[in-house]
Order: sequence, then C-alpha cells, then structure tokens
Amino acid sequence: MQSSDRNKRRSEKNMKEYLVFNAFGAFIVKDKKILERKFFKDLKNPVKEIRELYEKYPDSVLENREIAERLSAKHEFPNKGGMFLRDNIDSIMKLDNEYYISLVKEKIKKASESKDKVIIQAVQALEQTDQSLNFFFERLREWYGLYFPELCDRIENHAEFAELVKNEERKEKSMGADLEDTDIEMMKSFADKTLEIYNFREELVRYIKENTEKLTPNLSNLINPLLVAKLISLAGSLKNLAMLPASTIQVLGAEPALFRHLRKGAKPPKHGIIFQDPRIHTAPKWQRGKIARSLASKIAIAAKLDFYSGEFDESVSEAFEIRLDVIREKYKERPKRR
Repeated sequence: MQSSDRNKRRSEKNMKEYLVFNAFGAFIVKDKKILERKFFKDLKNPVKEIRELYEKYPDSVLENREIAERLSAKHEFPNKGGMFLRDNIDSIMKLDNEYYISLVKEKIKKASESKDKVIIQAVQALEQTDQSLNFFFERLREWYGLYFPELCDRIENHAEFAELVKNEERKEKSMGADLEDTDIEMMKSFADKTLEIYNFREELVRYIKENTEKLTPNLSNLINPLLVAKLISLAGSLKNLAMLPASTIQVLGAEPALFRHLRKGAKPPKHGIIFQDPRIHTAPKWQRGKIARSLASKIAIAAKLDFYSGEFDESVSEAFEIRLDVIREKYKERPKRR
C-alpha cells in the first residue's frame, strides 16, 4: 500500500505543468486539469498575465516559441497542455464567453453614474470584442481552410462564413484534406461559439447607439451615434468634447499621424476618426479635407448644445448638409496641379 502511494506521488511529481493560452486568458494545465487561469485585462498586451503565471510556475512548458524565448522558458510544440486546450475548446470557450460578458456588465455597472462614462466603457468593451472576433474569425478560416479551402475563397464576410461552417454538410469534392467527423464537429462548434460573440457584439452596438441617441440628440442627428460614442470615448467625456475646438475634433483619433507630423515633418492628417463618416470617406480625395473641416465645426456646435442645454436643434444638421452640397458642387472637378 505504501509502495503504491509512493509511486503515485512520484508519478504526480514527474507530471509536467504546461502554460498555454487562447485569446481570452492563460492557463496552467497539468494531467488534463486546469490548475489556474488568468484572464487578460488588456487583449493588446497579454504578456503581463502570462508572465505572472510563469513566475508562479517557473517549470511550466510553453507551446508558443516567441513567448517562451521572451520568458527564457522551456518550449515544446505541440505539448499536452495545448492539446488539452484544443480538445476541450467547446467547454473552455463557453467559460470564456460567460466571463467576458460578465466582465462587460461589471465594467458598465461600476462606471460612473454619468451616462457618458457608461458609454465610454461600452465603447471600450466593443473595441475589445472586435479584437477577439477578428482573432477568432481568422483562426476559423485557417482551420476550416485545411478541410474546405474553396469556401474560404468564396465567402468574404466573416459572419456569413462562420454561419456556413456551422451548418455546412460534409463536403463531397474539395482540394482540402479528408478529416474525421470529430475534427469537423469541433470546427462547427468553434464557429458556433464565435457567432455567439458576434451576436453579443451586435447587442452591444445597439446598446451604445440607443444610449448615445438619448444623451446626444444633436450629435446623433448629425453623425452616426456609434461614431458619436467613439468621439466621446476619445475625448474622455461629453464635457471634454464640448470644450474642444473644431480643429482638434477634426483630427481626433489621428494622434500617431499628428505626432509624425510634429516630429518628422510628415504631412499633417486632414481627419481622424470622423473619416468613418460616409460623407467623408466616399467623397473624392480633394473634397475630404473641406468636408472634414465643415463637419468638425458642426460637431463642435452640436456637442456644446448637447452638453450645455440638451435641447434639440435641427438647424445644425441642416446647415452642414447645405455646406456639403456647396462643397460637392464647387469642387466637383479635381483641381489642376500647379
């Protein structure tokens, strides 16, 4: 009996610990069990949480060569921890989704009672959601492309592609590899979970738009409410946005380009995030700067109205549309180079 216990303890001691991660967090896996996990607070820079786990488990083995080299850690690809993560992707992603949604709700709940602060938190949550979705959609295309590459080339829209993967019957003819039914089912499950996040994103966008329209009737009448929310987020508050001059609003979100202009003498940016307005980005290039200046000046007026009075004034949007028609007519032709 004692010999059996000693053998068991020796076996447990010899089992490796693996540090693996997905888009949401890092995990310590040992003997097909998750010993500990840390969710990434900043999806753009996940190394902090990975490093914290590695410092706690310095003998752990990593699959990712780049991170392993940065941490001077052991590297093994593939390893049992990574295979465990991939084999259990369905249940792990379910936990990730639940955590992520609860995190967003918690962020919004803990935000300042000021409505613009709530909107800012929601915009930041949307940005993180988009980062995760891009990662998952790209991974789905690469994964499913091994099996059915023709579908990847045929469907450009990510959500449509995921929907087709989820519901696609087994292919009859393809250049792709012949995979087991279990492999295909796992891909379908991954597509399903990715679509859950996509649907949550759509709910989040509706939430942002509805709340932004209530808070900023003049701005939301002038430009898309989602763009209004992003401007408020960049400015830090509706109050800050209302205090900014039109020239700053015009280039808000173009800070890297502005920095290059100041430091290296590069061309100054003509517009920042307001370029997302279709009246700017669909206009001929020689009209965009003029339209951006005009729109920025009206945004400055609308922001002041929304913050200081809250009263709706249709004339702000009407004045911009009149100016827009003038610009389109006056600068219809490309100017001749001097």
